[in-house]
This record gives sequence, structure tokens and C-alpha cells, in this order.
Amino acid sequence: VDYLMIAGFRMRYSNTSAQQYRGAAMSLEGSHCLVEKVDISYTDYRGITVNGSNHMVVNSTFNHNGNSGMGGKGWGHNIINCETSYNNYRYWDPYWAAGGMKIIPSAHNWVVSGHVAAHNRGIGIWFDERCSGVLIQNSVAHNNDLTGIEYEVSERGIIVNNIAYDNRGHGIFVSDCSDTLV
Repeated sequence: VDYLMIAGFRMRYSNTSAQQYRGAAMSLEGSHCLVEKVDISYTDYRGITVNGSNHMVVNSTFNHNGNSGMGGKGWGHNIINCETSYNNYRYWDPYWAAGGMKIIPSAHNWVVSGHVAAHNRGIGIWFDERCSGVLIQNSVAHNNDLTGIEYEVSERGIIVNNIAYDNRGHGIFVSDCSDTLV
């Protein structure tokens, strides 16, 4: 679906694993969709998956989910003033994919701005494998069990004007990346 707007939506206790292994309560495909003031919490796996191209997710929360608040890939997405906190209550392996948000693979030209990722059992904000042109700015990552913000096996990332504190791992970690600015 293209050019869809979902606003003011609230979902609790979604059991996506009964229908699809590792599914999300909400999954965006297509292009140019707007998700605004959405709150998806207490799912068994992931709150939202953002695929396709040029979607905007604004002023939304994806907290207390079984694995992660957000996942995705694709082109040109904007994640603005959102929150992914208290995720991975089902104790998935946090070195594989669990925590606030895990964006993998091939995420290009994403903007994450004003994001809060806190108290996750894993990494707060994580872009991994063949990502490029990612901007993470004006965000806060704290009290996560691993790294606050991680950018790995990617290129041309800009991680600027963020606050990362009281994470059990690194505040900001860049691994195997080229042309990346912190």
C-alpha cells in the first residue's frame, strides 16, 4: 500500500508469533506512508517493521515488546520523535537482534531524530550490514543492557548531537564502517 496514513492508533498484547515467525504487530511495506501518534506495546516479538521506501513514523512509541520495538530496511525512511524502550522482555539473544531498534540489512538514507531508546535488554539504536547515508541525531540512548547507539558493517553514517549514558556497553559504537562521522 502506498500513501497510507495511520494516526492515533493504540495496540496491546499482539501475538504475531502465532501467525508468522518473528513477525511485527505493524508492518509497513510500499511507499510514502505516515504513522503518527501510534503506540504499540506488549507484543510477543516486535512492535513495528518499516520496509519499503519513504515512510515517516512520527511521535510514536514501541515499548515493552518481546524482542524489539522496531525493525526494518529500505530507503528514505524518517523516524522522528519516537521511543523504543523496555524491549526484549522475552530475553532473545541481544547480540543477534533485540532491544530498542535493529535495522538490518540495507537501510539507505534513513533519518532517526529525537529518538529515545532506554532500558532495553540489548542495544538501543542499531543499524547493521550494508547501510548507508544514515543520520542519527538529537536522540537519547540510556540504561540499555548493551550499546546505546551502534552502527556496523556500513558506510556514510552521521551520528551527531546525541546523548548516550549509563549503558552497560559503549555509549556509541562504530564497527567496520567507512566514511562515518561521530
